[in-house]
Amino acid sequence: MLEALHHSSKSWVVRILFALLIISFGAWGIGDVVRTVTSDSTAVEVGPVKISIEELVKEFDREVGRLRPLFGGKLTSEQAREMGLLDRTLDQMVARTLYQLEAKRLGLSVGEKELQLTILGVPAFQGEDGKFNKALFQGTLADNNWSESAFLNLLRSDIARGQLLGSVTGTVHVPKVLSDLFYRFRFERRVADILLADADAMPLPPAPKETELAEFHQANAKKFTSPEIRSIQVMHMTQDALTAETKPSDAEIEEEYRVRIEDYTTPEKRIVLQMLLGDEDKAKAAAQQLSEGGDFAKIAKSLANMDDQAILLGRIEKRDLPGELAGPAFALEKDGVSAPIKSPLGWHILKVTAISPASPKPLSEVKSQIAKDLALANASKALSSLSAQIVDEVAGGARIEEAAQKYKIKLLRMGPMDAKGNDLAGKPLKNLPAADKLLELAFSTPEGADSNVIELDDGILGVKVEKVVPAALKPLSEVMTAVRADWNDSQRRKTAEERAAKGLERLKAGASLASVAQEFGFKMKSTAPFLRDAPTSETGLPSRLVASLFKLKPGESAMSPTPEGAMIVRLGRIVSADPTGTADNHSEIAQALEQGLAGDLLDQFTNALAARYGVNKHSQTINNYFNRP
Repeated sequence: MLEALHHSSKSWVVRILFALLIISFGAWGIGDVVRTVTSDSTAVEVGPVKISIEELVKEFDREVGRLRPLFGGKLTSEQAREMGLLDRTLDQMVARTLYQLEAKRLGLSVGEKELQLTILGVPAFQGEDGKFNKALFQGTLADNNWSESAFLNLLRSDIARGQLLGSVTGTVHVPKVLSDLFYRFRFERRVADILLADADAMPLPPAPKETELAEFHQANAKKFTSPEIRSIQVMHMTQDALTAETKPSDAEIEEEYRVRIEDYTTPEKRIVLQMLLGDEDKAKAAAQQLSEGGDFAKIAKSLANMDDQAILLGRIEKRDLPGELAGPAFALEKDGVSAPIKSPLGWHILKVTAISPASPKPLSEVKSQIAKDLALANASKALSSLSAQIVDEVAGGARIEEAAQKYKIKLLRMGPMDAKGNDLAGKPLKNLPAADKLLELAFSTPEGADSNVIELDDGILGVKVEKVVPAALKPLSEVMTAVRADWNDSQRRKTAEERAAKGLERLKAGASLASVAQEFGFKMKSTAPFLRDAPTSETGLPSRLVASLFKLKPGESAMSPTPEGAMIVRLGRIVSADPTGTADNHSEIAQALEQGLAGDLLDQFTNALAARYGVNKHSQTINNYFNRP
């Protein structure tokens, strides 16, 4: 078994582990075996392992940061929690811990050699020459907020975990007869003949009585009701608005420059060559040859199989190197060569061929940026203090108008508007600050009252509701023309449906499509072959009729109302799918089935591990930290 576990790890690591170097398991469905308890600092207990709230927060923040670019950089932690990302993150951490515990129980471990070979074989860490590139490795880790030591520890545990999971899911195989069955189901196509009963082609009904229109008006009150309208005053203060008031003095700028001189200094850079050897004996041999005056590049080629491009780390800063290499590299003099240095990747020998000393930028060059940074920092502090005072005062009973006057904030009058932010003409109002939050406050606060003042990412927001005009059904006399038109439309649609129902009866009784179309004045057409999941834009059919057609036999018919009237369909023919003719699609079906079966096995395995080790979730700690009810 252990041999099978070992071999399963290699493909798993390449396929799963290095997707953006972020390990992201799905929610494994372990809720049925999770017991909720309370604690002060522990988020969840998995067997003997305690995961702290700090660890959960760090992992959650990492996930939010990873997903934020997909939302245009605007995903907040609160939004991520509402999307369920916090719960998913916790499930991921629980699952990883369960796998680590089981791997440890089975004695699965990863040696330094296997760890090194895994890293060297990752395409994401290889240069254009197909060889491992240390700078690319470090840059990739930095892009994903991983230190080298943290990543290596995570990689070691993930390889062991991969061995474990590979033994569970690596043997899943879908029989060809099953994949053929699913292929035929998935890619079967059908052709339908259609009769269209267009409501617009139906005759106008007799003129309605006043009582009929009145009943129709009441029955469709929602359509003829004007929305609730509100007029409000808005208190909105942003950091940008305070920036102009927090302009720093020249003395403050000079002091900031002095304190942060390192930030304005171009750091020392060095051109560094690196020889990476697999074992200590080779490293000692290389060091001996170098001490005897040997050429660095030739020795690297001979003992490490590294060419001129591979040994060049480039012009780098100290921060570009891991700790075990940074110190020695930046302690060397020009043309100096280091002693062999051991790291998890092997043995390194470094040579410095050029040094560019650090040089501070003059104050005149960075003054405007320092002024801008200080103004923003001052505005942020001022806003934080102002926000806290106003929020507390309004929560304590002060009126928004009083707070605005006290802190010299101009109130904005907005409205009349509906709950969607539209004016009386139904057009969107422009320049609504924090529109979603504003409308939520405006339409949840009673008339004449003030809302709570809430803190935004870049400011504060509060609302006073001045006037509320309730939603009301418009008088029939005011909307008579629209009511009459809608009543006529409804009657014509009813006629279309009635004629379609009679046409369906004729077809079931054996009449031809052409004769039914002629008798009732229907339009007739046919579809191209379509799949069972084909969209309406492709078939011209409502989804419910598509579903019906995949249940009918050739020659059978069905009907359904449509927004335009009604539609009758008859199944013309079935185009069977041949699984032997399209290898690509068949392969996709087989892979999807294998993934589904593997996922089911993994769910069961994870549930079994949760039952074996125990999972105790400290909901109160989590909810208290994230202010969740």
